[in-house]
Amino acid sequence: MSTLGIAVVEITKANVHKLLYANKNYYLNRKYQPEELQQVYENNVVELMDMESKIRMNILMEEALKYKRSTLNFDIKVRCKDGESRCLLCKGKLIYKPERVTMNIVETDITSVSENLASGIL
Repeated sequence: MSTLGIAVVEITKANVHKLLYANKNYYLNRKYQPEELQQVYENNVVELMDMESKIRMNILMEEALKYKRSTLNFDIKVRCKDGESRCLLCKGKLIYKPERVTMNIVETDITSVSENLASGIL
């Protein structure tokens, strides 16, 4: 059974995703301790994503913000502390307030499914 990572991020005008809250599984999915991850992210959770995920995320966020969409479903590939990559399926809920926009995210590690698909097992 996979673990659900939960996070809340603030989305800035520069499309920076600042981590406001994360549960234990969010850190476990990336194999970091909370204090280590904050240093690596430099206040932008997009920093651990591979380039393709970054590009897709920027496009998705720009569209969502432009049209005030409230939900986003996406998959990303993140780099873990040990150099390994993990595939995460994410469901996001955007919350628009006058002072800021936040996104609540629930993520599921789908790395084994992704690897099986890539090798033709499924």
